[in-house]
Amino acid sequence: MSVTNLPKDLESQTITLFSKSSAISKLQQEVNSNPNNLQKWNQLFTELNKLIDTSTTDTDNDELKKDIHNSYKALLSRFPYLTEYWKKWQSVESKLNGEETSQDILRMAVENYPNSISLWCQYLTSILINGKDKTDTAELFRNLYKQALIHNGYDFNSHPIWNMAIEFETKQSKQSKELLELYLRVIKIPLYQYAQCYNQFSEINKQFDIQQIITSSDQLNQYVKEFGKNQLEDLSLLERHQIIDDFTASIFSNTQKRVNKNWQFESLLETQEFTLKVGSDNSNIAKEKQIWINYLQQEIDTYWTDPNKDDQFELVCNLFHRCLIPNCYDSEIWLKYLEFISNSNLPKQEKFDKQQEIYININAKLIPLDNNETRLKYVELLIDHEKNQEANEYLFNWMKLFSGGSKKYYKSSYLQITKELFSLWIKLLDHREFIIIAESMINKYFNIHEKQQKKDKDEVNTKTTPNTEQNPNLSKLELTESLITSVISFLNDESICILTVLYLQQLQLQQQEQQQSETIKIRKFFNKFNHEKCFKTSIQFWKFYFQFELSNNHWKNLKSLINHIKFNTQLPKIIIDSFIEWMNEISNDNLINFLKLNDGRSDETIIMKDLEISNSIFYNKTTIKRHAMKNNYILINNNNNNNNNNNIDKKRNSNGSEEEFLRLTSKQIGHPGIFIDVVPQITNRLMLDNNGIDLTQENLSVPPLPVFKNVEKASQPIKYPSTTTQTR
Repeated sequence: MSVTNLPKDLESQTITLFSKSSAISKLQQEVNSNPNNLQKWNQLFTELNKLIDTSTTDTDNDELKKDIHNSYKALLSRFPYLTEYWKKWQSVESKLNGEETSQDILRMAVENYPNSISLWCQYLTSILINGKDKTDTAELFRNLYKQALIHNGYDFNSHPIWNMAIEFETKQSKQSKELLELYLRVIKIPLYQYAQCYNQFSEINKQFDIQQIITSSDQLNQYVKEFGKNQLEDLSLLERHQIIDDFTASIFSNTQKRVNKNWQFESLLETQEFTLKVGSDNSNIAKEKQIWINYLQQEIDTYWTDPNKDDQFELVCNLFHRCLIPNCYDSEIWLKYLEFISNSNLPKQEKFDKQQEIYININAKLIPLDNNETRLKYVELLIDHEKNQEANEYLFNWMKLFSGGSKKYYKSSYLQITKELFSLWIKLLDHREFIIIAESMINKYFNIHEKQQKKDKDEVNTKTTPNTEQNPNLSKLELTESLITSVISFLNDESICILTVLYLQQLQLQQQEQQQSETIKIRKFFNKFNHEKCFKTSIQFWKFYFQFELSNNHWKNLKSLINHIKFNTQLPKIIIDSFIEWMNEISNDNLINFLKLNDGRSDETIIMKDLEISNSIFYNKTTIKRHAMKNNYILINNNNNNNNNNNIDKKRNSNGSEEEFLRLTSKQIGHPGIFIDVVPQITNRLMLDNNGIDLTQENLSVPPLPVFKNVEKASQPIKYPSTTTQTR
């Protein structure tokens, strides 16, 4: 379970700082910087509790109330399933502001965590205790326990809520309709205390009319026939009681079977609450995940045996909610839940409403920012229901959030969502319209404005007026100028590469589908933009053009392109090596074509391949040249240097740059970027000045021992680069 990079992290600050206390301010800053550290939160609350009894003035008291409110709110808005902290907050508010305010905290608790049986019980108890003298307490309590049962009534451990509701209605009237409805519901649900509920109902069920208990006329008529009667009125009181006993006993028997069946899973589930603790609790959650999945699958299979049973659908949903308390950040289980709803027998609109509510809640509060599977699934749901504008706006909103405008740049998620946004445009826009819009956006990004753009766009607007049924390629999405401008403002050097590649792919696709020549346009685009810095690092950009020239069998352009990749890009070496190996395979497979291109000579990509992918900067001339061209700050040593930069620039040449790069590299001893002034050298080398040793001579003199220089200088402490460097 991961609690890092939650949607809450997109907010600028966890806690608004009010406190004048240095200790509290320090702790508030610490939880702001590390909001997942529960230990720091506990320290903060401990310090706040110490001040409750020591605050002397109203001003101090008001400040303390703000600190407490903001601190608990910050923690519980991030982790709403921390039951004990809701209770602590309620207790503190009770001391500071009275029961009414503390009751509001409990109301907030069950709104944010509606599947907590413990919080509901405490809230309901508070309503009864504090509402003794109020006339509307009974109606309020009844409405609240009904809400509690909607969220928790099918929970295996929900008997505390059922007991409170039954006890309340019993005090109101032992023969009330509400009490009977509660018993008829609860005896059918597999609860931990199912037998207790059945025994209680058995004691009072004779007080109700048989038709109130057995509501199905077909089932009631069957009982009448079994007793040899023609109609219900012919049954004696004893016979009616026997029927009631038989009916409730059959329900009990069925419920008992379900409880026994479920107990094989329930008995193994030790961690059913949310936890931030590291260690055994988290390991238990991981171990118990498969138990939950098996449990869920059993109940889903039961649902499909009779998909019209509403109570089984609700039971499965409740079981998912229970599972998703300890596993609330697990998108796999959330998607399984959403899939169940999608496949259920609910009406189409009701299914959509339920799915949409879940998607919006989990994507905005729970699912980590580096996991976008559920966000993209929600977009698919919107598209399936023809809510194209909503899908587009939803993706754009997440693109803005991930771009770093709020607090932090989430690179991976930003690029993923941006690609999905543009892919959505391709799917929903007319083919030509997307090309025009993308071309306009690229030009605007690079501050290039073509007069032809407006003319082409006007043509698109006039050509996309036919009826949708007659033109399947008609745009199903409306993009306003303001929206397009907004999207451009949130592009960066990485996302513009995504748009560019998609644009080029659509140009190529248009060429294939309509048999139009877009080749010249694609090549013109390369000539126009390949020098841009962002494309020098884009793997997909160069991969597209490599595949493009390969598909057109333009061997000359392919050779020029591979040279450009080797010497003028800033791609990682492993990627450049992949291109070199790819080019080597192409050259071998098309040997005749390359022989013709080279006037009968073998292609250098075949001959130099191993050297060009070598890791040695001394043998790999490609690497030497590429690095020499990148390191523009390298100045060639010149004995006649008169500090005239113009003269230096004139004397620079490619070979000189490469030699200077090798010289600079040789001075990096032990670690790149750590330079030494001198390197130890042997002054009396055997082969110096062509003084070689003739091994054919009989009487060879032993050569002198080597003499070194610069040894002491080289062994001096390394001068590490300073944090601030100056460049020439």
